Amino acid sequence: MKIFKSVLPLLIISIFTLYARQYYLQLPDSIMNALQYLPVLLIVFVSAVSLHFNQRRIFLYLIILSILYFILKYQVLDNSLSYNLFATLTPAVLFLTMYVKQQGVFTIRALPLYLLFVFTFLFSLWTIREVPTWAIYYLSNQWLPIQYFDWTQISQTSLAVLVSVFIGIIALLSIRQDHLTATGFGVFFIVLIGLQYLPNDQDLILLTISGLLLCLVNVLQESWRMAYLDELTQLPGRRAMREKLQSLVGLYTLVMVDIDFFKKFNDNYGHETGDDALRMIAAKLQKVTGGGLVYRYGGEEFTIVFTNKSVDQVKNYLETLRADIASSPFVVNRRTRNGKRLKDKSVEITVSIGTADSIGISTAEETLKKADKALYRAKKKGRNCIMD
Repeated sequence: MKIFKSVLPLLIISIFTLYARQYYLQLPDSIMNALQYLPVLLIVFVSAVSLHFNQRRIFLYLIILSILYFILKYQVLDNSLSYNLFATLTPAVLFLTMYVKQQGVFTIRALPLYLLFVFTFLFSLWTIREVPTWAIYYLSNQWLPIQYFDWTQISQTSLAVLVSVFIGIIALLSIRQDHLTATGFGVFFIVLIGLQYLPNDQDLILLTISGLLLCLVNVLQESWRMAYLDELTQLPGRRAMREKLQSLVGLYTLVMVDIDFFKKFNDNYGHETGDDALRMIAAKLQKVTGGGLVYRYGGEEFTIVFTNKSVDQVKNYLETLRADIASSPFVVNRRTRNGKRLKDKSVEITVSIGTADSIGISTAEETLKKADKALYRAKKKGRNCIMD
């Protein structure tokens, strides 16, 4: 399901592109003339947006798409050496861009990747100018019987690189299952189509626009994720919770959940282990039954929202949740200061829960305050319990 959500924008944009290609010639001349400028305008716009949101990988995808567009538009690949060189180096650079961990645009760690782009560009210019014998041999040599490759003008060396990159991208996508990798997968296919068919101006415009739109959608998805999802637990954060509270009407129940003695846990085992514990609790909370929606309120506190249910109707769900957390020991991997491994320790983590429903209360903010007071009573009672 997660991988389907990742590739859904790619599928939608692909269908849209095929539809637009079928009816492109039926557009009025004024619109067709305006579309000639759209790729350049999108390149500028998406570049600005990706830089603004500090999306390095999208920015590099954009560079690859831009190079492909201008090279095909102005027919720069006018001989077999330049064509095969581009067909070999571009997929390899794209895969390295996808493989390297996502970081900001303006960071020192991103410098090696930028240097790789510059080196590839300069190496390509030198090779095309000097035409070394070894480059012609390795890029154009027929390693296998030629009759099996009469369907393409791409050399066997370039095809081997393309197939290897394709397998690598599929592996990355199956492991990560994220929008950034799916976008890179789409960029790879745009490069492949451009190399295989050398599209005319009409198809090149549509192909480039589809890739740029895919990058733009990904930037918007990433900006939404940064704004609404908690980075540590991947739960919806406080902003998402506030918007949910504003939409609540009628009967609902709000639940405040707090990890017991979490400050002491951090002091004993360190903040890194504390982060692992938060992730574990978040994963447990997401399994709550009864249709509860889980949010990270802040620190070690979480909020669960049940719509169309009263406190009495959700108590059984919460009790099952509380008992599940209490009965699931957290294993701490311990080491000495010099790095020596110690025996793992099993630690019990419990939560205190406060609940309140909207019956007799006019606003969600007041209901949340009432749930927070109930949480305080649960802690005073001895923790690892539920109060309303």
